[in-house]
Order: sequence, then C-alpha cells, then structure tokens
Amino acid sequence: MASKFPWNKFFVIAGILFSVAAILLHPAIKPWVADSYHYYSYKTDTINNDSNVITLQIIGMTCIGCANKIKKNFSGLTGIQKMHINPVTGGGILLASQKTDQDKLVKVIANSGYSVTIK
Repeated sequence: MASKFPWNKFFVIAGILFSVAAILLHPAIKPWVADSYHYYSYKTDTINNDSNVITLQIIGMTCIGCANKIKKNFSGLTGIQKMHINPVTGGGILLASQKTDQDKLVKVIANSGYSVTIK
C-alpha cells in the first residue's frame, strides 16, 4: 500500500508562509521591519554639510494613521529633507538642516496630539 502525501497540510503551510511573506513585503509594513536599516542610511546619507540627523521618541503613536498624521503636519515645515516615522517603535528620524528649530518640531508633534522627546 503506497503512502499518500498529505497535500492538505502542504497547502495550509504554503498558504501561511505566503501570507507572512506578503505582509512583510507590503510597502506599508516594510519600513517597520527595516527600521534599523533606515536609521543607518540616514546616518550616512547626508545631502550637504548643513544636514543634521534628529532622532525622536513619540509617545502615544499607535498606528500607521498616527504616523501619517505626523508626516502630513511635517510636510509644511521648511528644512526637513527626509523623514521616517515608525509607529511600532514610536521612533522617528529626521534629516533636517542645521537651521531647523527643534522647538518647532516639538510644537508640530504636540499639535498632532502626541508627546515627544528629542534624543
């Protein structure tokens, strides 16, 4: 009597693996997974000598909607060259000009409804 391959288990496991891969590679999720990569790329990716890396810890941010709200409020601020906000860790990394007022950054986040500390 020949043994049968358990195709039903195979397809269940393959489906789970595919789902996990799809979640991790989704554009909205991928920055969360690669947060440490983004940190180091911001540290080495200086646009000019006038750049400054600012690391934030945002308190009260719980979802991607919160991060998008903060990004939207930063879009009107001059001097911000690049930005990465991570709702999972509550962290943020900004590449800004040296002339950027850090008090304005705190006010923008406070107006969004969150607390922040600059590291």
